[in-house]
Amino acid sequence: MEELVKDIPGFLGMDQAHTPGGLSVTVGYFRDADAITEWQRDAEHRAAQKRGRAEWYESYTLHVAKVERSHGYTRPAPHAGVMAASSAPAEGGGDVGQDR
Repeated sequence: MEELVKDIPGFLGMDQAHTPGGLSVTVGYFRDADAITEWQRDAEHRAAQKRGRAEWYESYTLHVAKVERSHGYTRPAPHAGVMAASSAPAEGGGDVGQDR
């Protein structure tokens, strides 16, 4: 599906996750409702949906939502040979970053 949807104007990207038990989650991001409508009307997409219902899916749920806010975190990769930051007070005493 990614090969099809990437050509839809307004498609921004997708995220996917799969569990060992077979549960899959795919999140598609679109610029606006018009882009979603174009994807829904795409003939190849509609044929793939029909095939999926007939051959693959026992059930599925579709959510359409507007992202109001998004944030994330990525843990920095450890660097070989670099010591972890010290929790000791900065030179001259006092707590680093404390409001005064």
